[in-house]
Amino acid sequence: MIRNTFTVVLLLAFISSAFGQGGSPSVGEGTVLYKKELAGGIILHTNGWGGLFKLGRHKTAHLRTEWVFQAANMKHPKELKTFNPNYENSKGYIYGKEHSFFVFRTTWGQRHVLFDKMRNRGVEFGFNYAIGPVLGLTKPIYLEIGYPGIPYVTVERYNSEEHFIDNIAGKAPGVKGLNELKPRPGVHARFGLHFEYANAKDRLKGLEAGVALDAYPDEVPIMALIANKQMFFTFYINLLYGKKYFR
Repeated sequence: MIRNTFTVVLLLAFISSAFGQGGSPSVGEGTVLYKKELAGGIILHTNGWGGLFKLGRHKTAHLRTEWVFQAANMKHPKELKTFNPNYENSKGYIYGKEHSFFVFRTTWGQRHVLFDKMRNRGVEFGFNYAIGPVLGLTKPIYLEIGYPGIPYVTVERYNSEEHFIDNIAGKAPGVKGLNELKPRPGVHARFGLHFEYANAKDRLKGLEAGVALDAYPDEVPIMALIANKQMFFTFYINLLYGKKYFR
């Protein structure tokens, strides 16, 4: 779904470029120049989802600098939820998943406006890029395990050599393992296209779509039974809502 949406966004960008051969309109006498903008939003990407907060500074009418904080989960592409039919009210779990993985990014970047809004109901179009550190956190997976002759399940940290499909009753509560978080620092970079379409001039409502890369020194052990990665290349869509300010 996200890949298809990204393709549509690229097509829209091409159409906008085709109809804007005359170049970006100049700043007229009635144009209001803002100083900064604050926005929050939702991240949808090919390996999960998350949220973001953004502070933007207007350097010129067509250039913004941006500080962005993002928090998201990162799944392995081979994850598949399953249930054990031998247990009543069994809870879903990912067989072979060893750790949950969360990422926290702080980035600096720039947003370039290629085409201004021609009216309040118009669309601003441009591109943006950003780079910065990313802090990944792995949390071990705990499962509810059943044993023959024992009328209750026990909560144990997943071990691929001891826990199998027939004795896993389901996933344990998500708070289990929080005291075992392990930091995994890395670097992040992304490039995207943005569309801003708020009706009011001082409001911000937009969509950003692009590609992102998180890179780590070592493989991140999300799965126990299949190969893991140290570089995560994803397609993303950000839905943004915010406000522009004079100061």
